[in-house]
Amino acid sequence: MLSSPKHHGWGQDIEVLVLLYSLAHGLSLSVVGSAFGIPKTTIHRIIKNVIGKIKPNLKTLISLPTADELPNIADGFCQLAKSPAFHRAAGANDGCHIRIKPPGNQFHKDYINYKLFPSIQMQAICDPTGRFLDVFIGNPGSGHDARVLRNSPIFCQALFPPA
Repeated sequence: MLSSPKHHGWGQDIEVLVLLYSLAHGLSLSVVGSAFGIPKTTIHRIIKNVIGKIKPNLKTLISLPTADELPNIADGFCQLAKSPAFHRAAGANDGCHIRIKPPGNQFHKDYINYKLFPSIQMQAICDPTGRFLDVFIGNPGSGHDARVLRNSPIFCQALFPPA
């Protein structure tokens, strides 16, 4: 999906690692560049290009399972937990804070989270193999996890699990 002709000395694997490292740590381009020994302008170009290749394919990478797939998902959670108590599990939901530079307006305090740094929240739902089923990003960091869930399309539109 990400293959492309090489126009530089970096391989495709390095480009994906640069993107993942940058997203996972929320570091500046200079710090990411130092970690990989790559100039920050190239880091910017790599991140922009890899995201540009991933974005059109998001629906194939992140998608809700069909009703036919739900029994396999539930079985997977039962095996992970070593308990039949999860026989109706349809996904695992959790959230994290993504560090940001807060907006320079009267709403900047809304982005300060409980750990006292500015962030936006990401909520993700995964299957037992770790495959993303849904991702919702954008609520200010000060909001509670329950509010993020209540504001998410998957909750508001009752998209999942199917009846």
